Amino acid sequence: MKYTLQSLALASVASARVLHTRQSSCCFGINVSGDGVEGGSLGQISDGQNRFGPGQSGASYCINNGQITDKNGRGCVITGPTDQFQCDQGASPTEGFSITSSGQVEFNGDDQFYACPSDDNGNYNIYTKPVENMPKCVKVSLSSADGTCAAPSSAPASSAPPATTAVSVSTATQAPSLSVSVSTEQCQPSTVVKTVTQQNNVTVTLPPVTEQVIQKTTVEQPTTIEQPTTVQQRPVTETKSVQQPPVTEFVTEQVTTSVAKLTVSQAPVTETKVTSVQQPSATPSGTGNCPRDLPNMDSYLKPRLIIPVDSNNPDTAYGTQYNAYIGNGNSTIFDFDIPQSYKGKQCELVFTFPTQSQLETSFVSESGNGGVEFKQLKEAADEKTTFNTQPGVTKNFGEKGVSTGNAYSITTGDCAVGQTISYELTATGDKTIEFFQDYNPCPIGLWVIAN
Repeated sequence: MKYTLQSLALASVASARVLHTRQSSCCFGINVSGDGVEGGSLGQISDGQNRFGPGQSGASYCINNGQITDKNGRGCVITGPTDQFQCDQGASPTEGFSITSSGQVEFNGDDQFYACPSDDNGNYNIYTKPVENMPKCVKVSLSSADGTCAAPSSAPASSAPPATTAVSVSTATQAPSLSVSVSTEQCQPSTVVKTVTQQNNVTVTLPPVTEQVIQKTTVEQPTTIEQPTTVQQRPVTETKSVQQPPVTEFVTEQVTTSVAKLTVSQAPVTETKVTSVQQPSATPSGTGNCPRDLPNMDSYLKPRLIIPVDSNNPDTAYGTQYNAYIGNGNSTIFDFDIPQSYKGKQCELVFTFPTQSQLETSFVSESGNGGVEFKQLKEAADEKTTFNTQPGVTKNFGEKGVSTGNAYSITTGDCAVGQTISYELTATGDKTIEFFQDYNPCPIGLWVIAN
C-alpha cells in the first residue's frame, strides 16, 4: 500500500518604491564634515546652541515627524534671520528635517549647511545659510552617526521564479519505511507584494527585517516535514501573522508622505533717517572683559518676548524672535514679566552691548552713525503686534549713543510686580544694530535687574 503527496509551496513577486518620508521617532548623533573645517561630532553648550570644535563631545538628538529635539527635550529650531540651528527650552521644534537613506541630514530637502566661527579657537555654530559680516563661514554637511535613523533605500522591482517542493511518502505493509525526496529552486529576495498559494495550512510571519515561512505537511504516519524558506524584506514597523486555508493572498503596502515647508518672512530694509546725536560716555562696569556682568539668576530678568516691528511693512507681525533688529525702519520690543518676589525692590533697566570678540556664544553687528531711543510702552505687546498696532509710549528715556564694548543703565524705579512691562528700542540716524540676546559671557541685550 502506497501513499503519495505533492505540495506546491510558495511563489512570490514584489515591487516596491520607497518615498522620501519623515522618520518616526528615532535618536541619533550628528557628524559634521566639510572643506576648511576639521570634521567631528556636533555637540552643545549649556544654552542649547549646537556647536562643534575642539573639546566638544557629541550630543544626542531625536527626530520625529520632521522635528528634532535634543536629549534634554528642547525643541531644535532655525532661528530668525540668521537661520542658526539651535535647541531652546520651551521652543516648538522647526519642521522640515529628514535623514536620507545615505544618512545625510536635510532641512526642507536641502543637505547644505554652513559653519560660522563662534570664536577664534576653532569652534563653529551651524546655520542654514551664510551669516552676513562673517566671511569665514564654510559649507558643511551633517550626517547621522553610523547611519542611525537613515531612511530605507528604494528597492527595485523584481520577480522571483516559483519555488516548488515535492514530497512523496511510501509505506510497506510488513515493515514501516519512509522515502522522502525534496527538490528546491532558490527564490530571489522579494518585498511588499506577495502571492501565496497553499494546499495545506500556511503560517506567514512578517518580522521587522526578514520573513520566514514554515511549511508543515503531515501524512497519516506520525511524521512531519518542515521546509524553511527565508525571504528578505525591507524594514517595516509592524508584525503580521496570517493563518488560513488554501487561498491566494495579496498584501500591498504603500507609504506616502508630505514634506513640511516653513517660510519665514524677514523685514526688508529700505528706510534711512538722518539725525545728529551727541555721544555720551559709558564706562565698562563688569569683571574681566565684560562691560557688565549679570547678578545671580534670582536678581535679574531676561525678556519673555522679543518682538520686531517694521515701518516698511507696518501690518506684518513677525512674532517673537531670538534676535533684535534696530534700524532701517526696524524697532524691537522687549516684554518683561515682573514677579511678586521683586516687591519692595528697585528695578534697573540695563542694556549690555559687548563687542563680538567679547562674546562666547552670541552674535552682534553694528554699523552707521546715530543712537538708540529707549521707551516704555503703555501696554504689553504680544506676538501679533505690528508696527501699526504697537501700543503708544508712556515714558521716553531718551537717546543713548550706544557702541559695542559698553553697558548702559537706562532707568531705575520701583518694580511693577505682577505686571508685564514692554520696552521698545528704536534707532536714530543711519544706525543699525542686530544681536542675539544671550546671558552667556559676555551677556548681551536688554535686562531688568532687581536691587
